[in-house]
Amino acid sequence: DVEIKDRDAFRAMRGPGVTGGDGGGVEKAETHGARRLGVMARRAGCDEGVPRLAGEDRVHRRHGLGMISLTIYTEYSWFDRTREQLPQDVEVVEAFEHSAVYRPWTYLVPMIDRFMAVDHTSARLNEAVDNVVLIDVYLLERFTPVLIATQFIHCETGERMLLGEDSVLDDNGLPLDEAWRPLGLDDPIVTSVCTRAGLMAS
Repeated sequence: DVEIKDRDAFRAMRGPGVTGGDGGGVEKAETHGARRLGVMARRAGCDEGVPRLAGEDRVHRRHGLGMISLTIYTEYSWFDRTREQLPQDVEVVEAFEHSAVYRPWTYLVPMIDRFMAVDHTSARLNEAVDNVVLIDVYLLERFTPVLIATQFIHCETGERMLLGEDSVLDDNGLPLDEAWRPLGLDDPIVTSVCTRAGLMAS
């Protein structure tokens, strides 16, 4: 798995915004806090000592194979279904593939179970510092509440600075308790944010 940079900087989203979950549902949150959505796959129980006809066994085997196929389809299609339902100005910038021992087929074809997106409607220019954009970055993951990190992106240097909920700002509107961290001008977040803002360095 690919480790997400500064994952601790993300926090659970509150109030209206993007929500995601298991089954590709993405909608506007109407209550405080990101809601957890999920679909639990159930397995039919089998009572010991109860005789079964051959035909019944074939039916149950087909049912079991059908459930496995549905589960695999749901896992592999989650990213595409979720991305298609994102609001128009929320852009996917990076997706992360995942493989697991308990899903051996994922070693042949890794599945995407989390991705990062930027909300261009939240973008704000810093009038005191040139080439700096303030924007919300989302982390969406299956069976997990949507997380959000508000960041300053420096389009000239390819750096970013996190804005915490309790950050104290200096005279330029930048957090006193944070420092610029290098990402690179080719980082997908920097490229997306700065291109949309018309500030991408040539």
